Amino acid sequence: MVCPPFGMNIFLDFDGTVIDVSERYYRVHEAALGATRPQLTRDEYWQLKRRHISEADILRQYYADVDVQNYAQERGTFIECPRFLRYDRLLPQAVPVLEMLNQARHRLYLLTLRRNEHNLRAEVDSLGLGPYFRLILTASSDAPPWEVKAALLRPHAQPADWIVGDTEADIRAGQMLGLHTCAVASGIRTEELLRSANPERSLPSIEKLPLLL
Repeated sequence: MVCPPFGMNIFLDFDGTVIDVSERYYRVHEAALGATRPQLTRDEYWQLKRRHISEADILRQYYADVDVQNYAQERGTFIECPRFLRYDRLLPQAVPVLEMLNQARHRLYLLTLRRNEHNLRAEVDSLGLGPYFRLILTASSDAPPWEVKAALLRPHAQPADWIVGDTEADIRAGQMLGLHTCAVASGIRTEELLRSANPERSLPSIEKLPLLL
């Protein structure tokens, strides 16, 4: 593909694409269990999440005595609070990749579904990522995530643009708008599940993204 002289719009999902959220998710899991002792290690829990096993199914299989509704409420309270967001870490090569994309004059947009925009922006700033992105596109809705992401993308996206993400929602949102789609297996879905969403390209992480573009 020939790159336009002033670059293109690149929409990057945040969780699992730019940052590693696995430690946060496990810490929230532990906290939401309350007095119940965790039966799963961090890696075991994360592999279940990567296989798209729901929290309710995890509880049914490993924590039959835990109240699902109370757990869900606690998890929703904890998942975006600063106490747990501090466990997020930049994925390897994330910053060098962002620097290369900026040097290539691409316009970067951060795309993520979060309920608390204030905490999201504080996290982006704390990780030193703010200068790399033209805009942060975020929203919270009970609608299907691909529909919400497509709605966020629509005012900014053009057919030559790319969306890069670690879930089927990212790929489907891009497909709805006719964008180029790239799945990365660095987040909350396995490579096999991502392939089933039929992305245009697949990468282990964003490390090789500059070469793809």
